[in-house]
This record gives sequence, structure tokens and C-alpha cells, in this order.
Amino acid sequence: RSGWIGVDVFFALSGYLITGLLVTELDATGTVSLRRFWSRRFRRLVPGVVLLLGFVAVLGSLGLPGWRAPKLTDLVGTMTYSANWLRIAAQHSYWDLFRTPGPLEHVWSLAIEEQFYVVWPIVVLLVGRRWRDWLGPVTAFALVLTSGVQVWLGFTGASVERLYVGTDTRAPAFLLGALMVLQFDRRGRPAAW
Repeated sequence: RSGWIGVDVFFALSGYLITGLLVTELDATGTVSLRRFWSRRFRRLVPGVVLLLGFVAVLGSLGLPGWRAPKLTDLVGTMTYSANWLRIAAQHSYWDLFRTPGPLEHVWSLAIEEQFYVVWPIVVLLVGRRWRDWLGPVTAFALVLTSGVQVWLGFTGASVERLYVGTDTRAPAFLLGALMVLQFDRRGRPAAW
């Protein structure tokens, strides 16, 4: 349980920080440069993933005892930031993360973060550019909606894996962080909405 909460805290901080950057740009310029935003994310995250894959390749060539080489789907998921959905499609068990860990098992969280980085700036741009005052309520609605999806999936028998690594079931944490930024104006007063 503490791992679940820890990941949610990390995602909430990401939602807070990214939304803060986007809203600051929106307020200063009246728009959000998606190209600049995604370019910064690319420069920050892709070199680390390339280094990780190189390190995994070197370790794999050593034939270490107990080493489980990554599968092709692990490599594809890592390179395309889709590892979480590939895990779900393959019906991996959450508990396998602890029984037979692989060198790329942890990248599912980076995949979720990157998926948020693709979708959320578009939402902020589309809503915020025309209806800046609606950005907070839209975020609150999305938080309630995605939380409802998470609860509904839990009650309808979704696997722990589906709940743990699904982008939609982790979205409430990002949106809570985003809502915290939008809750206050630049002077720290509660937002008008």
C-alpha cells in the first residue's frame, strides 16, 4: 500500500509542477507552445532511457546468474512509453514484479507520466486559451470522472495490475496536483471559481 501511495504522491507532484509551468506560460503569453513543452520533456527523459537501455544491454551480455533479460515487449514499451498498457495487455500479475523482477519493470511509471505530458498540455491549451476561468472546474470535473472510473473498475473486478498501472486509474493523482495549482491565484488567494 505504501508503494501505491508513494507513486500517487510522485504523480501529484508532477501534475502540480507541470500544470504550474503550463499555466505560467499561458498567463504570460496567452498560449502554450506544445512544441517547446514536448521538446523540453524529450530532452529531459529520452537520454536517461537510452542510457538505461544501453546499461541493460551491457548487463545482459555478461550472462549474470539470476539475470532475466528483457523481452521484446519490455524494450518496445520502454522506447515508446507504453510499458504500462503492454503490461496490462499481457495480463502480467502485479505480484510478478516482486517474484521475477526484470530490468525494465519500473518504466511503467515513466510511461504514465509521459502519457500525461502528451494529453494534459493540450487540455490546458484548448481550455485555457479561450476559457481560462474554466480550467479549474474542468480539472475538478476530470478528477471526479477519473476517480469514478478507478472506483468502478475496482468494483467490477479489474485486476490489481489494471488498477495499479492504468493511465486512467492513475490520472486522479496528476489531476489533484494540477487542481492545487489552479486553486490559488498568483498572490496565494483562493481562485475566483
